[in-house]
Amino acid sequence: HEILLMLFPLQPNAAAAAAPWLSVLGLSVPAACLVALTGAMLQAAGHASRPVVSMCAGLCVKTVLSGILIGLPSVGVTGAAYAALACDTLVLTLNTAGLARVCPVLLPSGRTLAALFGCPLVLSVPALWAAPRLAAAAGLRPGSPVCTAVTIAAVAALYGAGMIVCLLLARRRVPSAA
Repeated sequence: HEILLMLFPLQPNAAAAAAPWLSVLGLSVPAACLVALTGAMLQAAGHASRPVVSMCAGLCVKTVLSGILIGLPSVGVTGAAYAALACDTLVLTLNTAGLARVCPVLLPSGRTLAALFGCPLVLSVPALWAAPRLAAAAGLRPGSPVCTAVTIAAVAALYGAGMIVCLLLARRRVPSAA
């Protein structure tokens, strides 16, 4: 909410109304990015129709869930964001399953795949825990634009450092192709 207030200081009501919707929608961004990647991989492997079928299934789920969730007074327009998250997750799952079936060599092993998805999740917890504490230790007022910007920068730095460590550890375990 604080970030939206920084972007739209003259529209606090609109920022407050958009915050829950954007928070949920933000969760679907990684899946949406991976949908594009897996779809391109399927097309490159000669299976151009699979991503289309996956997207159609996702569209059906999104349409039904949006209609149901938006109609619930307790959920409202945020239901569209939940539907988008469900859609992107389904499409990613179907695309990944399609890749595993038609071209398993393109997918990393189960352990490597778990590390690729698990590492960001594991790293986000300490970063999100430590960043506000670092901002408070620096004497910044919670909720202020400066505190919000510093917190975002701290989360990014902590997360980035953790990813570098993960990449270095993975590099030591994976033999080179040469």
